[in-house]
Amino acid sequence: QVNSNWNHIIGRIKEYGGEPREDRFDVAGSIQKDVKKHSFSFNLRQPFISRVHAPLLPYLGANIMVFDATQQKLVMTANVSKNFRAPTFNERYWQSAGRVDLIPETSHAAEAGLLWSAEILKLTTKGFYQLIDQWIQWVPDSGGIYRPENVKQVKVKGIESNIELQWKAGVFSFFSKTSYQLTRSITSKTVSSDAASIGKQLIYTPIHTATSLITTQVDSWSLNVFAQYSGKRFTETSNDDLYSLSPFVLVDVSAGKNFIVKRNAFGVQFSIKNIFNTNYQLYSGRAMPGRYFNLQLNYQLKQK
Repeated sequence: QVNSNWNHIIGRIKEYGGEPREDRFDVAGSIQKDVKKHSFSFNLRQPFISRVHAPLLPYLGANIMVFDATQQKLVMTANVSKNFRAPTFNERYWQSAGRVDLIPETSHAAEAGLLWSAEILKLTTKGFYQLIDQWIQWVPDSGGIYRPENVKQVKVKGIESNIELQWKAGVFSFFSKTSYQLTRSITSKTVSSDAASIGKQLIYTPIHTATSLITTQVDSWSLNVFAQYSGKRFTETSNDDLYSLSPFVLVDVSAGKNFIVKRNAFGVQFSIKNIFNTNYQLYSGRAMPGRYFNLQLNYQLKQK
């Protein structure tokens, strides 16, 4: 496959002090080859961006079928890639703060994992690593004004695991999925003014996160319970526990029903979000909602 796309962007925002314009043109090619039950892919993408130097971005991936029996199978996956992120319009053109000389973020990434599935059970686990250079961050200058700068090199590594269960018992059908992720995002290099952050976790990036979903269906009725856990979030680059945000667990519950009348399909779902009214923050000093309610109505007109 070969493809290309072009975007012309005009920033009509008063805070830019003008109307900056940018052209983004991408050329990409990909090759995929299946060998028996194995799959291999190779991609190349070359972005061209006004006033920004963009590197050639390769990707190499493979899915290896370790075994494929009647009741179960095991697949090994792996990929490596090079990526980059161009500075945003805000980072370059925000009046009296943006910097047009910012260098794009570039990164090298690798990932490997296993997927095992049986009749009602699916297990996946993977490890990942990413090295990000020229990390862009808004930092205060000597006058206390925040400006974007290329300040860091960051190493991200971790593990992600998922467990899925799906089964039926009479008129009931059940589905559950539980995920856990351990992410260490460590500053490995930085400007001298922020030397205390070297070897420390990035701010607002929890090391431990997890989610769990349980769904039950009976005919046209459904009941869902969704829970998520977020570990401690540091708000200071020195990882001072005194100013960190506490871990929290949020639980949402919803129930719904679908109706079909001739060509008309109706759906109604009532949800209670943050059912235990947990007090939590994602960012320091930014209030998050307590318990609240949501009523969702859907209508679809079907073809004959």
